Amino acid sequence: MSYVVSTPPTHPRIPYGEADYRRIRLKRWLYVDKTRFLRRLEEQERYAFLIRPRRFGKSLWVSLLENYYDRFWADDFEATFAGTDIGQDPTGEQSRYVTLRFNFSMVNDKLETLEREFEPTATRSCRGHWSGIPTCFPKRCCSGSSRRPPSAPSLGCCFGTRATMTSRCTC
Repeated sequence: MSYVVSTPPTHPRIPYGEADYRRIRLKRWLYVDKTRFLRRLEEQERYAFLIRPRRFGKSLWVSLLENYYDRFWADDFEATFAGTDIGQDPTGEQSRYVTLRFNFSMVNDKLETLEREFEPTATRSCRGHWSGIPTCFPKRCCSGSSRRPPSAPSLGCCFGTRATMTSRCTC
């Protein structure tokens, strides 16, 4: 009597509820390539407004934007975008910016709560992100520390001195 040992076919995992583009790509989970839309986004003359129902991939799209445009992830470009449309033909804007990603999903939707929680949430996002890239900001901006210009509000480098920040990183 012979036994046939078969292994189940390996299929990529469906990343239900996962909104981290980099993690999905590095773990080789199933991903429907939407990177071709980055070119369209760059060709827009005005601001893009993204409105979709719940569970339609808005957070994943924002994560993709962050991984593509933020210079912090430049060294991982090949690993995260290999095999995608934009990975085969990147635009000139790839890894040229410093991005700030705000997650307010845990903030109550009441106006009073939003007003109270906005500043601490935004400040944490700024400080966490800027700590690794202080060379992209002028010295009179906080340069990744908690110091801020005297004229700036408590968010300091994030919003109070926006005019002094470089919109494109030249370092």
